[in-house]
Amino acid sequence: EKYIEVKTTTIDNDNQPFDISSNEVITSDKYKDQYWIYRIYNIEGKEPMFYKTNGSITELFDLVPISYKAYFR
Repeated sequence: EKYIEVKTTTIDNDNQPFDISSNEVITSDKYKDQYWIYRIYNIEGKEPMFYKTNGSITELFDLVPISYKAYFR
């Protein structure tokens, strides 16, 4: 069994950050050996580019929180 998350951006830069959900991070930690990110960038260019990574997102990427859910106490 393989878990694949596809992430795309229009920018021609493989270091461009991309959005990832907390559920995707949790799933990648739980299924490290089976979890893959397929990263496609420059999708509007003449030659879209591609790479893939395998493993825990928290081990492979630096994560920066940019959004929070606020609940009344």
